[in-house]
Amino acid sequence: MKLRIQNYTAYRTVDLRRFFTAGLRAMVVTRSKTIEVRYRSGRLTCSRATLGAFEEVSAVDADGLPSKKWRLDEGRWIRMLIGKPSPSGPDLRRFARVFEHEVLHNKGVGHREMTPAQWRCDEPLPKWADGLVIRLKEVKAKPTAADRVAGRAEHAREMLAAYERKQKRVATLLKKWRAKVRYYERRAAAKAL
Repeated sequence: MKLRIQNYTAYRTVDLRRFFTAGLRAMVVTRSKTIEVRYRSGRLTCSRATLGAFEEVSAVDADGLPSKKWRLDEGRWIRMLIGKPSPSGPDLRRFARVFEHEVLHNKGVGHREMTPAQWRCDEPLPKWADGLVIRLKEVKAKPTAADRVAGRAEHAREMLAAYERKQKRVATLLKKWRAKVRYYERRAAAKAL
């Protein structure tokens, strides 16, 4: 199963991948999925998903006659909308249950076929989500003016050293080729005599 995550939040993509992979494995999903994670204006988690549908597949029965069979074409994408970030992360219980709800939609289950608890997403934290965390990304500090100046000074020193090495190499090459020119000039002069 290939899992593509489009993360537009301040939560770590690695944690989201672990979370969604554990949920998909627990719900025995084998088809590739694209999961998009975005913010929403409210605090609750909500989502959307493609609804799986049964499609007709041509088949041949035991007598060699054509017959109709139906196969579930599972949905391929889920969009999870979560509340604004908090240091403690999203409500994992609600997040996990809404994710399961959307995976059920991918499997072709409508709201009428779901239990009331599955439809409302109000069951306790599932076992597959136990121990998983969704952390905020580490915020990189913006460099100060002094840091930028120090970085530029270091770069200037590195460039100076590089060009000094280049100058030394050019001097060595000049010495080598001057010696060769002198050699050939002397050789030509000796032949002329």
